[in-house]
Amino acid sequence: METPALDYNYWLNGWNNAIGNATAYSNINIIPWSNFQGTLLQCEAEISSITNIENLSDADIFRAIDLINQWGGKTSRMFYAIRQNQTISYRELVMQNPNLNYYKEGIELSRENNYDAVNSFLRVAGIGPSFMGKHAAFWSSFNMVIIDNKIAGTLGFKNPNRLLSNHNYEEFMNLINNIKTENNLNNPVHVERGIFSFHNNYFDNENTKFKSNINDFTDLEYAIYLAEIFNIAVPQYLRDRL
Repeated sequence: METPALDYNYWLNGWNNAIGNATAYSNINIIPWSNFQGTLLQCEAEISSITNIENLSDADIFRAIDLINQWGGKTSRMFYAIRQNQTISYRELVMQNPNLNYYKEGIELSRENNYDAVNSFLRVAGIGPSFMGKHAAFWSSFNMVIIDNKIAGTLGFKNPNRLLSNHNYEEFMNLINNIKTENNLNNPVHVERGIFSFHNNYFDNENTKFKSNINDFTDLEYAIYLAEIFNIAVPQYLRDRL
């Protein structure tokens, strides 16, 4: 993996000002389990108040899972839906073993800043590559970070599965920590949020096209470089900005 040529401090400010103040996700399937109403930053604070509890009850863990899903966005909705050929949702399955034990193992490893935590979370039914890092991030006090389509895309991979088929999570975190040090950022999550904010400015979530009506052209050269990797058509008005 190569280091994206980005102004990380600039994009981090963009995350704090725009994305962090967006409303936490909710839908009809989530509401019976969790109905948090507030911004992502407020949701984050609520999650941290739970993850900082030393002696967790199962109820604490389930509450954290639901809030992390609301914080994580609309792709979490399938965790609460009863899928075809299933009789219960993933949310109900996580309350049972072995899933609950896998999740507790992920908590323990995250608190030790052990990158194997993501593998434990990945063993939980309903938690995939895009959400394993979200759970690890909160339970590690943000010493681990997320790999979703936006992060993978900015690193030149179409999605988390493609990134992780070429590099393991430790290699990914080594890159993130190197960027943190080189840019004088406080913690790895600031790198991740800078990357997220950059990608959110330019691309759709599936890394298939540029967003319409882009008006922030910071690091445009790198965005066009990514477009060439993914065979994304570059609008002429963006080329004219170079």
